[in-house]
Amino acid sequence: MGSLAFGALLIAIVTMLRVVFEYFAKKAEKMSGDNVIVKAVLCYVRCMIWCLDKCVKFITENAYVQVAISGCSFCDGAYNSFWMIIRNAGTYSAMSVVGWIMTTIGKGVICGASVWLTMILAKENVLVTVEGGQIQQPFVPAFLVLLVAWLVSSLFISIFDFSCLTILQCFLTCRETTSSGKIFAPPALKEYLGQFAEDGEEFDDKPQKGDFSKIEKKQNDVK
Repeated sequence: MGSLAFGALLIAIVTMLRVVFEYFAKKAEKMSGDNVIVKAVLCYVRCMIWCLDKCVKFITENAYVQVAISGCSFCDGAYNSFWMIIRNAGTYSAMSVVGWIMTTIGKGVICGASVWLTMILAKENVLVTVEGGQIQQPFVPAFLVLLVAWLVSSLFISIFDFSCLTILQCFLTCRETTSSGKIFAPPALKEYLGQFAEDGEEFDDKPQKGDFSKIEKKQNDVK
């Protein structure tokens, strides 16, 4: 609970920083008029705050996954996830691209199907409850449905996106912390992980910097 609260606090602080900055930025723009230097400085600072916000949310998201996997604190989770991403940059980048493509397709299908169904219902006058009524502009309800569908799909598909991130980190954790004959993974992945264990390249009994020694200890305790 403390890790959840700490991560939420970081996001809240950065969000408040953005709100306060935008307030003073509006004041500065009004006082300076069309001063190009002031606009350039505000644009630069706004970009830096936006980058900070994205970084904090990215770190918090990955730290939460590590907290759920290993039961560590927020700072340890952020540290472990950072080094995991560095060690597996290619895999992580590929997953991010594929995840973005799948979530975009999912949102597009949901929004497209909702708009299409709304247009059909509007043309058939199914949405009209008054006898003799008729919808003159079916694009109006279709546009409203599009906004609602985009909001709902974004909220729900983000859960699947976060689940993909969690599964990826679980897979990488298993690949980095287990040895031959000690694979904690579904049957479909055991043969793949076993190849790494036999090669001896991905598995090392000596914990490296940022490695998951706590998970290894917990696995030994369970056994």
